[in-house]
Amino acid sequence: MVSIKKLLGTAFIVSIGFIPMFICINSRPAYGYSEKDLKRLLETDQCPNCDLSGAPLTSANLTGANLLGANLTGAFLTGANLPGADLSSALMAGAVLNPTTQVPVAANLTGANLMSANLSGAKLNGAFLGGVKLPGANLTGAFLSGANLTGANLSNALMDGADLNVTSSLPGANLSGANLHEAHLVDAGLFSVNMTDANLTGANLSGANLNGATLPPGTNMSGANLSGAFLGGLTDANLSGAILSGGVIMSGTNLMSANLSSAYLSGANLSNANLTGASLTAANLTAANLTSAQMYSVDLSNATVTGANFQGVQGLTSEQEQYLKEHGAINVPQ
Repeated sequence: MVSIKKLLGTAFIVSIGFIPMFICINSRPAYGYSEKDLKRLLETDQCPNCDLSGAPLTSANLTGANLLGANLTGAFLTGANLPGADLSSALMAGAVLNPTTQVPVAANLTGANLMSANLSGAKLNGAFLGGVKLPGANLTGAFLSGANLTGANLSNALMDGADLNVTSSLPGANLSGANLHEAHLVDAGLFSVNMTDANLTGANLSGANLNGATLPPGTNMSGANLSGAFLGGLTDANLSGAILSGGVIMSGTNLMSANLSSAYLSGANLSNANLTGASLTAANLTAANLTSAQMYSVDLSNATVTGANFQGVQGLTSEQEQYLKEHGAINVPQ
């Protein structure tokens, strides 16, 4: 009969024997990248479909590199130089490209091709992305605060919940068909941006500059926050439930047939705006400035108009004038 003590002693010796083997097996870096692929990239700039997940590429010079379809998930690219690089269809979810304490320079991706790339959750704060090609890219939840996207092509990109807060520069960018649902675009520079067929429902555009942006008929901005924003034409736009408090709507802005039902327009500047055929049902127009606005065939039913200025407004019916006077509007035409 083998004693319990002897069995335990044998088990201990066997377990000790496995320790060196375990250490040997786990001697590779914690990253999932292939060291062979990393070496190939750094030596040749050619690494399509490579496994570079979690690779340390901080400050690497990858100008014009071929990384088509490469796996760069969680890769460290802070300060990396990637102008003209081909990153189309690359996997870059969670990649780090923003400045850090150690490397205070963001990645440079000027003119790079990122068509259909997956950048969901990637950190691109302050990155240089001028002229970058991102059509169909996945930027869901990506961090782009302060990034320069001048002239970038983001057509049909997925940007749900993306963070472009604090003076992100997007002048002349193509965002046609982009999904910007609940995206953060606070104070973003969106002047002359093409937003044809873009989905801006629930987006936070407070303080954003949309002057000259292409926002054609049918633009959907329902539930968006546009307080303090500079807006261009929004003919036929859907702004139901949108927040436009204190919004600076440019003089003469075309809001014909726009859906502003339940919109929060308290203190908004709508002077000289063309609101012909617009729906302002249940909208909050408290202290709004509607001086000299055109309001033919407007629906004002159940609108809150306390302190709203209707001086020189054209197109109101006698019933609407009566309603405005009874509900606290000022300077209502006689």
